[in-house]
Amino acid sequence: MRVVGLAPWPFIPAQTGGTERAFNLFFALGDMTTFAIDWEGNEHRQQVDGIDYRVFGAPLAARDKAQRLRANGVITFDPMPMLVKNDLEDLRAQIAELNPDIVVMAHPWLIDFVPDSARLVFDAHNCETLNTQQQYPRSFEVELVANLERRAVQRADLVTYAAENDAHALRRLFNPTAPMIHIPNGTDLPQTVKTNTTRNLIFIGSVYQPNVAAAQLLAQQAVLLPQYQIHIIGGCSDYVKTVSENVTLHGYVTDEERDHMFATAHAFVTLTTHGSGTHLKVSRALAYGLPVVTTPLGARGYDSRGITITTIGDLPEKIRAVTDDWAQQSQLAQQQGAELSWPEIQNTFREAVNGLQ
Repeated sequence: MRVVGLAPWPFIPAQTGGTERAFNLFFALGDMTTFAIDWEGNEHRQQVDGIDYRVFGAPLAARDKAQRLRANGVITFDPMPMLVKNDLEDLRAQIAELNPDIVVMAHPWLIDFVPDSARLVFDAHNCETLNTQQQYPRSFEVELVANLERRAVQRADLVTYAAENDAHALRRLFNPTAPMIHIPNGTDLPQTVKTNTTRNLIFIGSVYQPNVAAAQLLAQQAVLLPQYQIHIIGGCSDYVKTVSENVTLHGYVTDEERDHMFATAHAFVTLTTHGSGTHLKVSRALAYGLPVVTTPLGARGYDSRGITITTIGDLPEKIRAVTDDWAQQSQLAQQQGAELSWPEIQNTFREAVNGLQ
């Protein structure tokens, strides 16, 4: 069985929640070829644990057209493969040359590059139509995204999804006929034993508007949490404005630095107010036995073990309640986190894809 994986961006190294999910699900399938698009034109190919990993550099004509489209109101690169597909014929030809039996596609953006003869597994990381409606409600991009997602859902032979709310939205909007299987976001279980040695509250997020908004909200709460140190990690921190002395903006960190922060933190706080899907960073926090304080949106896809739900206004009170019951909350978090290991999730995904043979 010839399997091809399609991702809209390079996913090695996996530096965001989306790339980590793609990395782990593709690698669950073993011997396959994967393609990713690099919008700076960089080409790359390597063999990684049986995967033929190919990064396709968008040619100059596609990049030029993409920049003109951005200047004329296309907000993100998400629908760009559809908009400049005539300049990406080399990518289509490389995929077709492999004559895949099955294509596994992360996100809907590359639906135009799936050969007609292949069976399609569409891994819906989120309900992208709802994401776009929430972030850019007046943009014509909403219609572009809905068109792509509809085609992906209705073309698929199998749809996998991260959260039940996304499955409900996809069914309501697009009426899929293919089976839909829950494949949650997971995490690598840490080797580090959790210690409660600090009063550090941490948040980690990529450069993604819901992450930036959540990070800014957390920084604004710092004045009400003088006995805690707030650490904001990842690309989102570059867009946070604060003058509070108990807020540290770290930017990108190494895996070792990130793991140390999770292992020694007091709680993980995510004040997400919009977006879709489940938050992979929450599963990582739980795996470390790190209590999570979150808005209802950030808790989607998880049960209540180790998770405290808060509003923005109640955050200081909820944080102090976690502090008072830290040992119990940490134990509950670790119990839930242990059930979210990537190897278990990979087994479920592999069985689902093999069922299409």
